[in-house]
Amino acid sequence: TCSAFCTANAGSSSVSVQMGSNTGGSTLRVKSRGTLEITGGKPENSNIYNLSFCKKLDMGLPGSFSSGIGVQNNVIDLQAGSTVIYSGASGNQKVQDSKIVYANLVFQGNAKKWINDTLRILENIHIKQSSVFDAENHLIYLGGNWNNYDEKGFAEGNSTVILNGSSIQEISNTAGEKFYKLILQNSASTLFDVQIRQQFDMLNGNLNANGRTITVGESAVNTGILNYQIGRIIGKMKRWFAPSINSGAA
Repeated sequence: TCSAFCTANAGSSSVSVQMGSNTGGSTLRVKSRGTLEITGGKPENSNIYNLSFCKKLDMGLPGSFSSGIGVQNNVIDLQAGSTVIYSGASGNQKVQDSKIVYANLVFQGNAKKWINDTLRILENIHIKQSSVFDAENHLIYLGGNWNNYDEKGFAEGNSTVILNGSSIQEISNTAGEKFYKLILQNSASTLFDVQIRQQFDMLNGNLNANGRTITVGESAVNTGILNYQIGRIIGKMKRWFAPSINSGAA
């Protein structure tokens, strides 16, 4: 649904929607089971109110968008069950972050997908083959499942992933996923082979390793931190410890 200001660009090879105006914004609504695909978008344009936006107005059907999401003066309504796909094919593709709450988020295509603020996903994230998601040092709130094609699909940097769903959440990566800091705030989470490089906070909920291993730390130098409040680990857990000298004292 686009209101207030919608126009087709004259001379353009495709119809586009310009969102917002100086006095009033527009609303972009992606309905349940609707898909919004963003194929491009310049970082410097991510907050421009009249950003050239899309090819289709009916977001009940898949739409392909050639630019990023303009958020200034606009309302972005991503309803439960909707999906946003960032599919840039080359270079770097900016992912709109702090001003949008996603239902489902998909990264595909060879362009590096990156954020520069907090990212909120109410349902699932899927990092597909050949895509790289660079989280830098930001927060990622996830209410659903994490699906990554390979360890190299997620550049965790110094980021923090917070699992805050209300039902079982699964982390899927055949190569084993790596996080810098992971916080569990869910009463039931299923984790496959996971390594937390820096810090693991168990604030609420149980972890099921599903026959694999949960690792905290990455070496005797970087041993990692386990901050435990409540919950239990079902399965194997591996921890690193700093080297010490045994004096032989009883």
